[in-house]
Amino acid sequence: MPAQENKAIFLGFIEELRRGNIRIVDEVCSPNFRFYSPNSPNFPRGLEGARMLATRGTDSAIEAKIEDIICEDDRVAVRWTITGIYRGAPQPGYPNRDKQ
Repeated sequence: MPAQENKAIFLGFIEELRRGNIRIVDEVCSPNFRFYSPNSPNFPRGLEGARMLATRGTDSAIEAKIEDIICEDDRVAVRWTITGIYRGAPQPGYPNRDKQ
């Protein structure tokens, strides 16, 4: 599949997630899904991780901005900027919510 078609599929995937369609994860994501973040070095891989990521932050005001989409052959990589207020337990890499 051409890279531009994969980019269009990805953008449609994001739109479906914004509508609350979590089933789209099983339709679009690979069983080899991986999420990389210095704040979550042991994030689960595969469809379980994709579902967790898709539902993370649904109870808070988080804004995700796509900075870059890189497509080559059947692979799509995305660079995001995600902003919001962290309300979870204190942990490394997250600001102390009491000091905001």
